[in-house]
Amino acid sequence: MWVISEITSEFEKHMLDVLEVYERLYDPLYTVICFDEVSKQLHADTRKSLSMQAGKLRKYDHEYIRKGTVNLFVAIEPKGKKRHVFVTKHRKKKILRMWLRS
Repeated sequence: MWVISEITSEFEKHMLDVLEVYERLYDPLYTVICFDEVSKQLHADTRKSLSMQAGKLRKYDHEYIRKGTVNLFVAIEPKGKKRHVFVTKHRKKKILRMWLRS
């Protein structure tokens, strides 16, 4: 997470430059792409959940088995109404290039 200790006039100028990009009309030749990534742990249950009963929710145990991690890459072109999600075991530069070709 980024923490901005002070919003200076220079920071505000650059922030407004970025926000202006999102206000532009859609042009398929000059797309605006938002990109984000996150690493997630994969879990598996150690025990079966208890069945639901009338008026009660299904119960799950808090214990789990760790099954590794994956990286989620999300590329969104908001005005072009496109969204691509890539799930990988490793972080590589080729992910964005693959999306741009599609």
